Amino acid sequence: MPEWDPKWGPAPPPPDEGPPARFHVPAELDAPKQAARPRRPPTVDAFALGMAASTISGLFVSPGLVGGTTHLYGAGCGLVLGLGVAWFFWMGRPWAYWLVVLGSLASLIGFAVFLAPVEHTYRLASAWKVKMVADACFGVVMLIGLSRPRVRAFFRT
Repeated sequence: MPEWDPKWGPAPPPPDEGPPARFHVPAELDAPKQAARPRRPPTVDAFALGMAASTISGLFVSPGLVGGTTHLYGAGCGLVLGLGVAWFFWMGRPWAYWLVVLGSLASLIGFAVFLAPVEHTYRLASAWKVKMVADACFGVVMLIGLSRPRVRAFFRT
């Protein structure tokens, strides 16, 4: 910027820079800059929403072997745990990622037991059987989606 020439008139006031600094931190003592966390992939948003929906559906679908307060107590505990894991998964916690992977594997194992000719599977309510199949399909989709590099990078940091 050129110097002010008096023939131009009175000098403009200096820019307002705010109050003077109380202290100065040398650059070598300042905290290092943290690496920016990768953005949450849309896959994580969709999976967290699907996990929440699947968890909430457990309140309305009973396996048929238990009922009444027993089902509500178990479904209520499952609701709190399931929504908690879904929240921390959405927030990017690595331990929640591994719990979701284990839950997806458990849904596939549950589907395999459902296909086995076991006496208990015949007594399950039909709505519960549909939920087991839907959870198994969602588990397969989640295992494929959770293995993507962008999703894994999101949970590493």
